[in-house]
Amino acid sequence: MKYPVQFREHGEKGLAHGGHFLPESEVPAMVEWVGKQKRKLNPDVVRMTREGNHLGAIHWARLIEGKNLAQLELPGPESPNPVKRDGKIATLFATRKGQNLFEVMGQHIIKYDLYFNSETVDFEKPVTITTQKIQLQGGTMLPGEKKLSYKKKVKKDLAVLLYGYKNFRDPNRLYDARVSILLESALVQNSTPNQKIFTLSRR
Repeated sequence: MKYPVQFREHGEKGLAHGGHFLPESEVPAMVEWVGKQKRKLNPDVVRMTREGNHLGAIHWARLIEGKNLAQLELPGPESPNPVKRDGKIATLFATRKGQNLFEVMGQHIIKYDLYFNSETVDFEKPVTITTQKIQLQGGTMLPGEKKLSYKKKVKKDLAVLLYGYKNFRDPNRLYDARVSILLESALVQNSTPNQKIFTLSRR
């Protein structure tokens, strides 16, 4: 995923909430590191990996549904907790290549959403979205054929803006429009009702 990582082993033990545990000795260094970070709004590239019960949005991309995804056991009052250890992990790479041009690559993905605002697109011009399925060959991930998933203007939708405000509670993550891409049937639906286009895909 190209994120900078520092790996350290510890002998400390503590309660693991959802599998996450931060030793107390690491807290000062973590606070110092977080204080030096600068948030980049609407980055050109969004990368994510997701399990079936850990879906959600990162910046302007959101994985909605995957194919045969694994489900992790989560702590909580639910009984029984969903567990599917033999499932797959979905991977999605979304890139803004230029004005109104977006490229998406993914593995084990059925449906995803892209969100837009006036900082990321020109609403007066068509938005183009292409999708490539990532294929695993000999242990190497290779992009498949690039297919056109969407090419049309998007309209601002108040429902999308309200959804973002309600779910993200972040004034820097407000979007005016959304495009949903359903890969299995090649149905592409804009967030605005009665605006649908269909594309044919070769099986």
